[in-house]
Amino acid sequence: MIGNRKRWQLPIKAKNAGEELYIHSKAKFHYFTDENKSLCGNHNQLWYVFETYPDERDWKTFDDSVYCSRCLKILKKIEGSGDE
Repeated sequence: MIGNRKRWQLPIKAKNAGEELYIHSKAKFHYFTDENKSLCGNHNQLWYVFETYPDERDWKTFDDSVYCSRCLKILKKIEGSGDE
């Protein structure tokens, strides 16, 4: 179960600990869960601290290319609406 608090967000990066945070120019949206981990396992961040997500009403209207393909595949499998 992925919990109740989940959302698509761009991953936040820092070159070194304590430095300014940024979003890479080629970043894709990843699906973050209650555990602050992306479904693909590549990113950890406090999802409720950063507002780097698409409008919840509109996220399904974007082309799949803006989303992490692994997160999207796992989410579709969890929701039972995708192919394996």
